[in-house]
Amino acid sequence: MADTATPIPHEPPAAAHVYSWVRNAIANGRLIAGERYSIYWLAEETGYSRTPVREAILRLAQLGIVDIERNRGFIVRRLTIEEVRANYEARLLLEVPGARAAARRADPSLTGELYVLLKRMDELLEQGDSAAQLEWDRTLHAQILGAGENSRVSAFASTLRDASVQTWELYRHNTAQDRHRNHQQHYDIVDAIAAGDAEAAGRAMQRHLESTALTLMRHVAKQEGLEVPAEFTGRLRPYPDQD
Repeated sequence: MADTATPIPHEPPAAAHVYSWVRNAIANGRLIAGERYSIYWLAEETGYSRTPVREAILRLAQLGIVDIERNRGFIVRRLTIEEVRANYEARLLLEVPGARAAARRADPSLTGELYVLLKRMDELLEQGDSAAQLEWDRTLHAQILGAGENSRVSAFASTLRDASVQTWELYRHNTAQDRHRNHQQHYDIVDAIAAGDAEAAGRAMQRHLESTALTLMRHVAKQEGLEVPAEFTGRLRPYPDQD
């Protein structure tokens, strides 16, 4: 599958490759949140010189994925419960209208592609390959949002997903029940899109994002020995006064 990382604007290809390598290494658990890594080590691992490595790390720091420690390297940040919630609230603003737009378009070629993705995810779910399934999950969401044909929205949504790439590693801790529920929610979204039911597609996407956010917040809370705040366990609200 093609790399779906957000391109680094105006950066040379070497920096973009390092950026993608780090993103994927965090997602598959090779780089661990809270651990320190040196620029020299990363240059050796990726096969690039220290200059593009530093450029990539700077970009990752700007997104809040890593913290840079002067003369010591970088640390993969741990996401807080609040950051997970904020990220998914932002995604609601983009992906719920995006699902509605995809349903209004009701393009048979689009829905055909979405069902192909779902069937492949069926196979990966049965095989227990969570890392590969997450890549296809990412592609499915990108395809749905891309139906709106607004490249700026699609790029911003991709940046949001990259900015919370640490959640990908958290997905690996999902139970079989969590993974099957998550996957069924994808079918609910795509079925509504295929039926041309914009409101149902939007509702299904909202349920999916809220359910996923709550699961991830619980994972973060467990790692930190905390409880998810009661006010975080209901509907996500991008704006405090939203009813």
